[in-house]
Amino acid sequence: MEVGVVERPAVERGEYAGFWSRFGANIIDGIIIGIPTGIISVIVSIFWSGAMMELQESTIDPNYEASLSDIFVFMAGAIIILFLSLLISFLYYTLLHSSKWQGDCRKNTPKY
Repeated sequence: MEVGVVERPAVERGEYAGFWSRFGANIIDGIIIGIPTGIISVIVSIFWSGAMMELQESTIDPNYEASLSDIFVFMAGAIIILFLSLLISFLYYTLLHSSKWQGDCRKNTPKY
């Protein structure tokens, strides 16, 4: 059995984008991810506003003690918002990097 050297064709590399081009592209990605995340955060916050209003009563009435369930509902809303934000970011990057573009939307911009 002969062991040989496999020659690979030269890969033509494009010109890399500069700092400001990448910075602007990251801003665009942040906007693309931030808009759906913000909308979902507002919707979840509206549903959990009752628990927040219960907690606000403690600042008005010095004798009021927030129950553990009030605090749990408030924290559950915050955890759901955090989870959905991470899920949106994960899906954005994962689906775009596995698509035919092989990257996010900014890689289709000039000089990237």
